[in-house]
Amino acid sequence: GLDFSNVVTARARLQDAADSAAIAAALEPTGLLANQTTAADKSFKCNVAAPPPTPTSSLDCTKLDPRLTSASGVLTSAVVNNVQTVNYAATAHLKMYVLGLVGIDSMDINANAKAAVSINSAEIAFVLDNTGSMADNNKMTALKASLDTTLASLLDSNGANAGHTK
Repeated sequence: GLDFSNVVTARARLQDAADSAAIAAALEPTGLLANQTTAADKSFKCNVAAPPPTPTSSLDCTKLDPRLTSASGVLTSAVVNNVQTVNYAATAHLKMYVLGLVGIDSMDINANAKAAVSINSAEIAFVLDNTGSMADNNKMTALKASLDTTLASLLDSNGANAGHTK
């Protein structure tokens, strides 16, 4: 009963931390995976942190709950049809107390959380220089090639405007 209660409590805490991490990543304003990972990891660590020693103490996110010291997580991200979905997979290794007496020293627990956010469509206006100075050194050719590359990057692999960019 002691070990079972410990596992259930730790698994719930790990799931809450993974949920929080996924939401933090999805809401990160830049949408860059590196920044989302930083936001997710910070949220995750603060949610598996040991409680403050006194009610007036502040939370120290570097001091993990002793039951969850091995807790870690990995963020992945995918964009499909203008929706970015992030997945935070968390794991922890729990020490067994009573079950350790019969050879079951530890148990691994896992949690998985997903969050999705719609990427807003954008309206883009290009201001292009078509004056006489653009004729020098193939500047106009380079400008056209850059514009073609930029416009092509707005299309998916089927040539459709999946992001509804105008």
